[in-house]
Amino acid sequence: MSRAAANHDKAALTESLEHALRMVLFLSIPCAVLFGVLADPFVRLLFRHGAFNDEAVRSCVYALLFYIPGIPAFCAAKVALTPHYANHDVKTPVRISIVCVLLNLVLNLSLVVFLRHGGLALSTSICSWVNVITLITLARKYTSDWTPKGVIIAALRILLVSLLSGAVVLGLLHLLPRLFDINGLPTLWASAIRVVLGGSIGWLCYLILSCRSPECRSLLAPLMRRMAR
Repeated sequence: MSRAAANHDKAALTESLEHALRMVLFLSIPCAVLFGVLADPFVRLLFRHGAFNDEAVRSCVYALLFYIPGIPAFCAAKVALTPHYANHDVKTPVRISIVCVLLNLVLNLSLVVFLRHGGLALSTSICSWVNVITLITLARKYTSDWTPKGVIIAALRILLVSLLSGAVVLGLLHLLPRLFDINGLPTLWASAIRVVLGGSIGWLCYLILSCRSPECRSLLAPLMRRMAR
């Protein structure tokens, strides 16, 4: 995008922006869905030791579930900033950041009343989406008649495939104790098995269901070229 902006090539900048957004969403949306499905074993694997008891796990998972919707926005923020920086516009991102900080403060004070500490996490997720959407909307002055329709359609398709993969993992987690005596294992090992097995199966299902998508082909193209050599 920086190279395209330096060459005053709006078409190339537009193409790079859309490609980057679609690739970020292709990787981040399934991560968000799988984090949601595996939130409890994931937190138990990382933190369920010593004084961090089951009540602390539940409290941490509660906050994590409100952070998860913001994962794609956290990842897309760098892409949304780039068209502005490529055109030497640093004022617009700073102004948007100031607005988002103020919005975050208002939402923190409002949502914490109803959702406790989950409201703080949800406020962060909402403000991240406001930041990204505003940055992308204002970046249209640097692009060649670009509309986000293609990105939105791709995001909905990716979300659908991610939810299907998440449903498979959810079914696996319910079936796992019936196949193996996993509940008799120490918490660390039981959580590790759920996270590793569930995450692997989830990503495998996602890649199989997405294998014909342009994002997957673009992601695998460099690997296929190296293998061909």
